[in-house]
Amino acid sequence: MTNLRILKILLTICILLPFKAISAQDTVRILALGNSFAGNALESYLSDLTQSAGIPTIIANAYIGGCTLERHWKNAEDGSAPYEYRKIMPDGKKSVEKNKTILYCIEDEPWDYISFLQASGFSGLPESYFPYLSNLIEYVKIKATNPKVELIFLQTWAYDTDSQHPHFPNYGNSQSAMYRAIVNSVKSATEKSGIKTVVPAGTAIQNVRANFPGIEICRDGYHLNDRVGEFTASCVWFETLFGKVRKNRFVPDNVGPYQAKIAKKAAYYAVRNPNETTIFVKPKCTVGNGTLRELQ
Repeated sequence: MTNLRILKILLTICILLPFKAISAQDTVRILALGNSFAGNALESYLSDLTQSAGIPTIIANAYIGGCTLERHWKNAEDGSAPYEYRKIMPDGKKSVEKNKTILYCIEDEPWDYISFLQASGFSGLPESYFPYLSNLIEYVKIKATNPKVELIFLQTWAYDTDSQHPHFPNYGNSQSAMYRAIVNSVKSATEKSGIKTVVPAGTAIQNVRANFPGIEICRDGYHLNDRVGEFTASCVWFETLFGKVRKNRFVPDNVGPYQAKIAKKAAYYAVRNPNETTIFVKPKCTVGNGTLRELQ
């Protein structure tokens, strides 16, 4: 083969490579068997982050407000159709289908990832996870159309310190006690069930609180607000699945540059240290009664 022929082949490969990077077969498909906390973490900004990174994604939430693992399993058993199936396509277009079964949602796409979570008030109660999580895992393994689907678990977050959620007394109305209970329960449940990947949204949120005291995270004491709260949760999803969230250029219009850096760093450190908070902001200098802070 002549050198000219080899050069032509190499040029052809170089021209085609960019098209392969965005081809349909490389679309990443993510389904949450979820509730409103899954919606907080997945539906607001993850699609924007993946679009910014050039990663085609289909993101979906099989949604029932406040849905527990137990209820998801009962719905799978009896074939009931109470789900609001929320779906985001690679271009960011959203759709909602009502009155769907859990089986419909699982079979709709050859999902690369299917995630579970426990309802927030029960997330720190280890006895609430079983046998429902194990049953759901077996069900998904049988029904998923992608034999290589990876099962993951979303670690939820502790409530605001003044939250009025009716389940907050289960944790002595203590944010730190609730966070620690969630971490321990998720760690135990995933180890017992064989789930290897955890999306540590709870730790990422706690990282923000620890490094940026007083910042508003929730809109009602427990659901994340559509600013730093949901952006942080989306960032930890991105960092868990794709990495390099700190280099991702997307910043929501309603989140300031410094807050965005805090959110991305909170997610980055949560993935590396999912069971403990990480301090990554140090005092810079004191002006009057306020303290300016800088990222390490």
